[in-house]
Amino acid sequence: MVQSARTRKTLETVENAADSAQETIASVANDMRENLSQVGASVTRSAQDAIGSVSQRMKDAGVDPDVMADAAKQKVSKLQEAIEDELRERPVRTLAIAAAVGLVVGLMTTR
Repeated sequence: MVQSARTRKTLETVENAADSAQETIASVANDMRENLSQVGASVTRSAQDAIGSVSQRMKDAGVDPDVMADAAKQKVSKLQEAIEDELRERPVRTLAIAAAVGLVVGLMTTR
């Protein structure tokens, strides 16, 4: 009977400790979510400030950032078309290049 009471008390202590640990973990997880949200908002604000600053400096230097963005989009579009043409004309070569790039990236990430 004494052993049974000790076992119950030990079990109760373990359950209380587990409940406390679970509450602590939930609290820490919640705090981490809040901190990550704040960090994300801060990074977004900093990025927006940097973009605004660069854009203003470009305008001060006589360069229109919107025109540059449009030109970059056109070049990317042309590059995308060239890549698509290469894929259609030489699919085996394209597959071999992709495999080689995958191998190199795989080797680099394992080191």
